[in-house]
Amino acid sequence: MTSNTGAHESRDLETGETVHLVRHPGSKWRISSYDWSWTNGLMLWTAQVFAQKLGWENLEFDTPGAAYGFVEQQLKEGKIPSKGTQHRAAFAKWLAREHLVFDKRLTLVVYLPGGAPEDEVRLLEVNTGLYPEPGNPIVPVETTPAVTDLQFRVWVADVTPDEWDQIQANPGLLPPGWSLEGRQTIRRAQ
Repeated sequence: MTSNTGAHESRDLETGETVHLVRHPGSKWRISSYDWSWTNGLMLWTAQVFAQKLGWENLEFDTPGAAYGFVEQQLKEGKIPSKGTQHRAAFAKWLAREHLVFDKRLTLVVYLPGGAPEDEVRLLEVNTGLYPEPGNPIVPVETTPAVTDLQFRVWVADVTPDEWDQIQANPGLLPPGWSLEGRQTIRRAQ
């Protein structure tokens, strides 16, 4: 839509996000935000990410297509939150809560999305029932539930409370490719 004060435009991406652009008179196109929505039972949720939050407030594009392409590339590379990431995070938190209910030896579960492929959920479970040999590496085990149409593979690594303390001080102790970046801690409900 164009007016004397500028223009704005929105487009739905194939991945499900809607990108919102703005162009002020005499300037190029800028990204103002992008958003997506999802349902959880009867609830409709919406997430919106503003350009300022990502440091994009000064980026300019000659065409709307260039701006949309930029956002698509950022999403593809996993550099920004996405609709797929949101579903993965919701599933990971649900699964972590289920594990905490099922196994009383778990004190907390840490969801580790940093560096994980879009189709992978990585959980680090702090388990008081482990007695590993000193110096053994932390080895994740694939525990993907046998559920039809599940979009994610699940990997779980169990650690002792002492190992968790060591990992927080030295993330290099995590399995190769795993990272504490973006971690989300899920604790047992009181």
